[in-house]
Amino acid sequence: MKYILKNFIDCSEKELDEILSWRNDYQVRKNSFNQGIIERQDHFNYVETLKNRVDRAYFLVQDENNIPYGVISFLNISKDFAEVGYYKAKNRENEKGIGKILLDIASSVAKDGSEIGVRGG
Repeated sequence: MKYILKNFIDCSEKELDEILSWRNDYQVRKNSFNQGIIERQDHFNYVETLKNRVDRAYFLVQDENNIPYGVISFLNISKDFAEVGYYKAKNRENEKGIGKILLDIASSVAKDGSEIGVRGG
């Protein structure tokens, strides 16, 4: 399977709006640390802070036709550790196996490390 990772800091306004709509979906929120609705300006402000952070990274995951799978995230990134999260794109919410695909991609990214700023020792 071929996939494309797009760092949130490189996403367009339209893409960030779409990501926010997925994130604010009830099914995603109920499984999130922050279960509240995120306001648009707060979302854009947060993404702006990611430009200067090395402890977290968020990626839009798309197929080779730029159809989104969802989002993978890495929090508390250190040399040997990162907390991984994911949520599915709205267009994929009823597809079976998307969560596994996102976790497999996250695992590959974490092992490589370069996308999230982790360097093996």
